[in-house]
Amino acid sequence: MVNDSTVKKEGRQDRKEETRRVLLGAARRVFARDGVLAATATSVAQEADRAHGSVFVHFGSLGGLISAVIEDFGLALARDLQERTQAGASAAVVLGAHLDGVAAHEDFYTRLVVEGPLLPTEARQSLVGVQSTISHHLSPAFESLALPGVPPAFLFNLWVGIVHRYLADREFFSPGASVLRSRGPELVTQFLTLLSISKGGNE
Repeated sequence: MVNDSTVKKEGRQDRKEETRRVLLGAARRVFARDGVLAATATSVAQEADRAHGSVFVHFGSLGGLISAVIEDFGLALARDLQERTQAGASAAVVLGAHLDGVAAHEDFYTRLVVEGPLLPTEARQSLVGVQSTISHHLSPAFESLALPGVPPAFLFNLWVGIVHRYLADREFFSPGASVLRSRGPELVTQFLTLLSISKGGNE
């Protein structure tokens, strides 16, 4: 039989987890709208309709919140990639799934691309962790595309570099619209065409 103290404890834990989830969602919206570096604990708390101190109770500091949001985004992207790609999926399918996953949070991710080098050390480390996770899920595709003498890791870096370039200058490539949704298929096609031409030249 469950006693009252156990029920109360579980209720407090549920409320704590709910507040943490709400703060993470609010922070991602604020970061996407205002920029990560311009955000404050107050602006996040207001967006979440929570007390200012709740940010520090749950994350210790604004830097801790930034890192948690980045890690939460990375986990969500990894789950999406895992669900949408299966063993043996073509490179085009895998790369398209990557772009779709990022496009779902394009404003936020673009802020990370642009502001990444200026983020606190902990947050930069979290961002590196996200890229490592993405690399793991995309590695089968890049292994299948490997060129003679070119390691798959280089192809991953090349792909991410292209994606980040389009995101950083998205107003040039796709004014007023999602650059990944409007130009994503073209990016995948041109990237694979480039590798195909390069592979043909090495055979």
